[in-house]
Amino acid sequence: MSSNVFAASKSCAARGSELRELVKRHSWAVGRHLERHGVATGDMDDARQRVWLTTARHFDRIQQGSERAFLLTVARREAGHTRRTYRRRSETTEVDLDELVSSALPSDELLLRRQRLEQAGALLQQMDDGLRVVLLLFALEETPTREIADFLQLPVGTVKSRLRRARSLGRRCTT
Repeated sequence: MSSNVFAASKSCAARGSELRELVKRHSWAVGRHLERHGVATGDMDDARQRVWLTTARHFDRIQQGSERAFLLTVARREAGHTRRTYRRRSETTEVDLDELVSSALPSDELLLRRQRLEQAGALLQQMDDGLRVVLLLFALEETPTREIADFLQLPVGTVKSRLRRARSLGRRCTT
């Protein structure tokens, strides 16, 4: 019986070590993913913490080699939850203007940059989740379409079609 207790504690220690390594390797990507999916800077720490708590709860279900896909899926769901919370509170997420103003860019360039960010934010808000996720993974995360398909458990053709529709919507909105 004591050998089973020892094996369980060793397993628990190994699991903790693996989880710490996972956090270390993917913390930046999770934060970036949350941000790109609409989580405001002030809510980032809480959202990131909820991603790691969910990961710890489901750690045994994560397939080796699919850790990043699992984490980004959890982050995407958490971002959706956070966005719904914003809507319930009637809050809006806006570009951090202080951050833009503090940069050394000329004011006309700041204005142009702000307008582009606002347009991109509005465009992403208009897109349904399927288009938004594919576009963000492809354009910002630089994930190949085949990996996106595996990640979202969709046919590659569906991913390419969604990417085409998202780009088309983007062109229509910016012209």
